[in-house]
Amino acid sequence: MAYNKLTLEEKLLSKAAWQGECLIWFGQKCPKGYGRLRIEGKQQRAHRLMHQLRHGPIADGLVVRHSCDNPSCINLDHLSLGTQLENVHDMLARGRANKVNGESHPSAPAGANAKPCAAEPARCVKTLELPLA
Repeated sequence: MAYNKLTLEEKLLSKAAWQGECLIWFGQKCPKGYGRLRIEGKQQRAHRLMHQLRHGPIADGLVVRHSCDNPSCINLDHLSLGTQLENVHDMLARGRANKVNGESHPSAPAGANAKPCAAEPARCVKTLELPLA
């Protein structure tokens, strides 16, 4: 059957394969590894589409989280809804946060390798405050 005649679920599954417990998307991906496909002229993330197929629309303010930490996974057993804050807590708890230090750290003094912000050309300070769980 022609690809454009497939249902959304058939399209998703036609570009995925099992690797261990993950159902990996092998179609187009964004730079961070999330699967994506064009639906009605708009780029959509594959894991979000898969979640919506089974559970309906995703409410504003919620993200689809991966319990397997694999952005290419579309296995429904690995996907759950949560807030961005919960997603960040998961990332920190699992040790997936970018560890930046030295001159590349955002609060380091501007030096030869530093990239200044437009608002403060000499120094860029970025902080993320998270409530402790």
